Amino acid sequence: MELAAQAVAEYRKFKLCQLVHVDQHKAPTNAVEIKRLLDCGFEYAREISEEYRLLDDENNVRTSQDGFSYLNSGDFEKRRAQMSEIEGEIIGGKSGETLQGWRQHMQRREIEMMRNIYAYCKDDANAFDTGVFLIGAGHRTSIAKQIENFAGREADLIVWNLYDGQIA
Repeated sequence: MELAAQAVAEYRKFKLCQLVHVDQHKAPTNAVEIKRLLDCGFEYAREISEEYRLLDDENNVRTSQDGFSYLNSGDFEKRRAQMSEIEGEIIGGKSGETLQGWRQHMQRREIEMMRNIYAYCKDDANAFDTGVFLIGAGHRTSIAKQIENFAGREADLIVWNLYDGQIA
């Protein structure tokens, strides 16, 4: 079971809620090849860039030590942005093309999730007071940008509160 599904299952142990699937993502038919090419690119970045290697190691250590509080922090977002920039600069060839394609695919996926959330909330049959949208840490920054984009067009439909890793 993937991490998001585990988180939802755990949440549902403590809160009575309706599960609404907003992520209709299907793995590409060539997912194994995509993963292989991405892994090769990331390994190449680790070999070539000491900065990338240090950032990656720090992310791994902090994730292990601090868990979700780190993954939901500005520190994580900053390191991931730095790593992403390095990846874009040094990963080339087929791995680089795959990385760019994967990033575009993820952006389309995130936009589709937001569309699904807003469509669900617009439907009067789906009235509710509070909802929870669980995402992986790697999606946090881009989903926050999509929230800004959608909220600008649908300002009164949803009030968003992003969890920042701190216990309220």
